[in-house]
Amino acid sequence: MPATVSADVHRLSGRWGRLDIHALGATVTSWAPGGVEQLFTCEDAEPSPGRMWHGGVPICAPWFGSGMGLDWEVPFRHGLVSRVAWQVVHSTSGDDGATIVLRTDARSTCHLAGSDRFPADLGYELRVEADARELALSLTITSPTQPTRIEAMFHPYLATDVPSARLTGLGGISYRDYSDGTQGVEVSPLAIDGALDRVYDAAARVTIQDSSGSLDLAPEGAATAVVWNPGIVDGGFAPREWQRFLCVEFGNAAAGAVDLQAGGSHRLGIRLTRA
Repeated sequence: MPATVSADVHRLSGRWGRLDIHALGATVTSWAPGGVEQLFTCEDAEPSPGRMWHGGVPICAPWFGSGMGLDWEVPFRHGLVSRVAWQVVHSTSGDDGATIVLRTDARSTCHLAGSDRFPADLGYELRVEADARELALSLTITSPTQPTRIEAMFHPYLATDVPSARLTGLGGISYRDYSDGTQGVEVSPLAIDGALDRVYDAAARVTIQDSSGSLDLAPEGAATAVVWNPGIVDGGFAPREWQRFLCVEFGNAAAGAVDLQAGGSHRLGIRLTRA
C-alpha cells in the first residue's frame, strides 16, 4: 500500500495500523497498531520551523537539554535537528508493516545558533519500522571529516495513564532528579505522582504498566536514560494533560556524550513493543 504524503506529514498504513512522521524533525507523531494510539501529543501543539512541540518522538541532537555533556553553553534546549525538515529517501508500506528512512545534515541546520560548533558535514539518518506489535527507531549520526562531541536522545511522549502507571527496569541505577535537585539510586517499580525529571547514569530495558496494559522499551547504543513528567505545576500543558503521558528517553547525554572520530559514526536505537 503506498504512503500518503502531504507537505508536512508522511502517513504509512495497512491492516496492521498507522504510522505518521512529520517532516519537521523527522518526528514520529503517531503509532497506532490496530488503531490504538500509543503516542501522545499535547492539545496546543503547533509544529513550525525553528521550534519544538510536546508530542510524538522528537529527536534531540547534536545536544540534549542544556548540553550537559558539552563544554560550552548551548543557545536553546534539545539541539538542532528537531527544528528543520528532513527528507524522505525511502519508504514502503504493506499489510504487515511499514518502513521509512529520512535524512538531514548540517547544511539544513547551519542557520541556527550553535550549528557552528559542529562539523559542516555532520549527517543524520533515521530509519523507522512499525507493525502491529513494534515500533523501532534507529538514528545514525556520521562525521565524515572532523572529530566532534555530540549528544543525542530519543524523547518519546508515551500515551500513559500516569496515575496507574508503574515503571520497572531502572532499579539499582543512580540518578539525579532535576525537578527537585535530589540524587539517589532508583527503586523499582517507580510510580509517578508529580513532577519528575530523572537523568540516569545508565540505560536499561524498561516496562511501563498502566490500566491499559504494558509497553516495553529497549535501547541500543544508549548510555543515558531519562524519565520525565512535568506534573501539575508545569504551565506548558492543558489541565490534567500531565496525567496522560510519560516520557522515557534513551540516548547519550551528560557523561554519556559521544566522541566521534573523523570518518566515524554512532548508531542509537529504541524499540517499543506492545505486550
